[in-house]
Amino acid sequence: MPLLEPPLKAISKERYQGIPSAEIVFPQAGAYELKISGAPKAGANFKPFELSYEIIAAPGVAAPTPKTNFQAGSVPTTNTQTEPAENRWLIPLIAISSILSLGIVWMWQRLRVKSH
Repeated sequence: MPLLEPPLKAISKERYQGIPSAEIVFPQAGAYELKISGAPKAGANFKPFELSYEIIAAPGVAAPTPKTNFQAGSVPTTNTQTEPAENRWLIPLIAISSILSLGIVWMWQRLRVKSH
């Protein structure tokens, strides 16, 4: 007996329209057998099918949904910022300290060569 039979809804991704989709929330962590089956609607031409495979569901945190900024007449952009605000200074700090370190080593080598 199936635990869930979620309803399908059509989604559109990239250039594809009307892709069947379903959201599944597993009742608890563990191993599950996922079965997907399909049959043609009237007028469609494909053989009925069934896919079956095992998956492991584990507790986790939902991924954040990207925010899309859209204005009429413009191209939609997606906010893909993933690093926390408090860590933004880390990369410039590492770059500056690396440059300073290389400069100090270069100066030390020059002074050492001149003194010999």
